[in-house]
Amino acid sequence: MQNLQPEKIAKNTLIQNKTLFIIFRQALNYYITVQH
Repeated sequence: MQNLQPEKIAKNTLIQNKTLFIIFRQALNYYITVQH
């Protein structure tokens, strides 16, 4: 059971990074749209 823990944490971190990246891109797209 303990062997799975680091993998689970890594997966959660990856999901969080992906979510942050999506939010960042949406914010960037919004900013570009407002500028033009």
